[in-house]
Amino acid sequence: MLRTLTLATLVTASVMLVAPAEASACDSGLCVEDRKGLDWFPDASLTAAQIKKEAKKNRKRKASTLYLEIEDGRGSLFIDGRWAGVAPVRGFEIKPGRHDLQVRDGDTVLAEGVLTVPKTSGDVRLTVKHP
Repeated sequence: MLRTLTLATLVTASVMLVAPAEASACDSGLCVEDRKGLDWFPDASLTAAQIKKEAKKNRKRKASTLYLEIEDGRGSLFIDGRWAGVAPVRGFEIKPGRHDLQVRDGDTVLAEGVLTVPKTSGDVRLTVKHP
């Protein structure tokens, strides 16, 4: 009986340690939700030719919806070199593929890199940790 109780306690404890489904990975000031196919490569960038190629390749695919929050601060979002809005950004449509992403507060770059959006549509939630 004691052995069964101990095993049940261990199973319960191990289930409680599992990360929640909405976990996020943070790297270089940007936290990206944990979603299959969604990747963040900090300090990377795409050339103009690569941006054009990605746009052409994915133009007919269904867009995902991007949300951006900046903790304890403000900033502007730039995607593929174009201004996308002032944080908090809610409901911005973004096509699948690789995108050059930069978040700035004036001249200060809060986060920059390449965001890969999966082909399956859905929400893309990003959080920037303000320095």
